[in-house]
Amino acid sequence: MKKVIFVLLSILFILSTPKNILCETQPIVSIPKAIKNYVDFYNKSDYSIYKLDLINPANHTVNYVIYTISPDWIIVYYDKEGSLGPNERKTITIYARPSIKTTKAASFLVSFYDGIKTSTEVYLSPFIVYKLPEDFKQPSLQEISIYPEREVKEGGDLVIFISIYNPNDFEITVPIYINLSFGLYKELFANVSPGTNIIQQSFIVPTGLNVSEFEVKVIAGNIILQRNLTVLKEVVTPKIEERDGYIIITNPSTTKILIYEYEIPYSNWDLLVYRLYPYPKEYIVRDGKIYARWEIVLLPQESYVIKKQIDIYFILVLGIIVALFIAFLIGLLRPNVEIRKEIVRLSLNEGILRVAIYIKNKSILPIKYVIIRDRIPSELKVKKYDVSSPSGVYKEDKETILEWSYEYIKPKEEIIISYTIEIPKEIKQKVLSLPPASIVYNYLYMSEKIAASNTISITIIA
Repeated sequence: MKKVIFVLLSILFILSTPKNILCETQPIVSIPKAIKNYVDFYNKSDYSIYKLDLINPANHTVNYVIYTISPDWIIVYYDKEGSLGPNERKTITIYARPSIKTTKAASFLVSFYDGIKTSTEVYLSPFIVYKLPEDFKQPSLQEISIYPEREVKEGGDLVIFISIYNPNDFEITVPIYINLSFGLYKELFANVSPGTNIIQQSFIVPTGLNVSEFEVKVIAGNIILQRNLTVLKEVVTPKIEERDGYIIITNPSTTKILIYEYEIPYSNWDLLVYRLYPYPKEYIVRDGKIYARWEIVLLPQESYVIKKQIDIYFILVLGIIVALFIAFLIGLLRPNVEIRKEIVRLSLNEGILRVAIYIKNKSILPIKYVIIRDRIPSELKVKKYDVSSPSGVYKEDKETILEWSYEYIKPKEEIIISYTIEIPKEIKQKVLSLPPASIVYNYLYMSEKIAASNTISITIIA
């Protein structure tokens, strides 16, 4: 008897289940209809009586079997097993009485066989009277009210007040079943005094509900009353902080689980340079921009940490590239000046030796403040300057020093200096050595650089 009301509400819940949950062709068990909803415990021939409808909405035949599952009850069925044709409805008469004194509900199982087995548990709620007077009257469910009346917050308290009238002059036990369509239910076996009785029951409204409109149903003595209720959803906005390369997402709610999709813009450069931990669930492209997306589930007061850090492999590759680039620049920007000294003409008959000095700037930048020096032995003297006269001539340690000055020499530019030396006729079978010419210049912000040409040696045979 304790679970009688559970049966009624279970079946009512099944019948009121949306079509996307309850298959349209699934066999249906109706709510038991009470013909006689009380039983005299001491009268062994007295039974409570119910009618139960079995409905087959399918276009094929299904078989059924009914089993008693309450050990404290005697339940008698007509048509305990059989079959239902397409779209057939069958009404079954059920008799029930307790076998011992009990507070448990009478229950039985209706199983259908249609390729697969489906079962529905059904509860009966007869009033058990241990001394039934001839003028016994059934109690009635008069009214229900709820507080708050229309709206309640997620996680808030909901109080249900149930008014039951007992027309008898003695106390009876009434089974009451409360069903809240957001998934809560309660079975009560209330001791009801003569007259009007107010029964109070409290619930805590769950959080995370998908919809906001619900029903509160109360069943007692096969009477059903209901009220509509709106649950106000708690709007939870995550708390997001960014500090020291970390993104911290916190659920500020103390009661509600937060399911949140978090996105951050992520450029091609970010993809190359940075790594995100934990890894995003996916990268999406929207309006031509790349976004990294996470799906985050946070318990109350829980935090989720995303770390954005530079990719170590990128640093290594970048370091190698930078080193190669610097080496390339050093090689490219280093000064490269070529100076060489050649004999252009030698005539012993005329007693002349023409010398040419070639200076070429092979650097990619100009060289500045250029000074070119050449030395000749003091026993030789310059007969004439063929190309470009020196800016200075002076003697030093048995040598004559010739010096040319230029403000700058452009990249790839070549300068030629040429002069003719007079060879004395008294020189016989002698090796004549001409020291190397040299160049001093400035390049970029570097200090003076020096380059030297080759040495020329001439053997004169009379």
